Amino acid sequence: MNEMAPARETTAAGGGPDEGAAFERFVRDHRPALLSYVTRMARGRIDAEDVVQTALILAHRSLQSGLVPARSDAWIRRLAANALIDALRRKETGARHEREYATRLTEDPALAEERAELREKAAHALSLLPAAYREILGLRFLRGLSYQDISRIRGTPVGTLKASVSRGLGMLRQRMEFSLRKAVDRGL
Repeated sequence: MNEMAPARETTAAGGGPDEGAAFERFVRDHRPALLSYVTRMARGRIDAEDVVQTALILAHRSLQSGLVPARSDAWIRRLAANALIDALRRKETGARHEREYATRLTEDPALAEERAELREKAAHALSLLPAAYREILGLRFLRGLSYQDISRIRGTPVGTLKASVSRGLGMLRQRMEFSLRKAVDRGL
């Protein structure tokens, strides 16, 4: 999938005198399709130009390290998808902090403490899940992305994605119930 091979002198990372020109060709060849791809994926939630720029920077760094992808189109799309996920996470984190701050200003202190404790337990239970399930559940429920968006980002069929979400929620539920039983047993 992510097959990488040592760079050859004819690549953008060849280290030869035309390294800059080769990368410029790479950008010229891939940027329009990449911008279109990210624009469709982002649906106006994030600046596609910034995401593409980040993906191209990551590509340049990787190519400079002497590794080139076997399939540059798929590779650069994966870099863009990962950059988009990161940008959406950063955006959602900022929005979540704003919501939490506004909630804290108007919420009953006892209720706020109870919610904070529940969030902490849920975050701990989520951290115990395998990485693939953490990512999918995070994208679906913490970031609010649709199944179609996650499917495009991960390159996974929607049906497979729904099954993974269901399995992940089942595992999360089991961990939360176990944590609750432990707390009750300890008299908390």
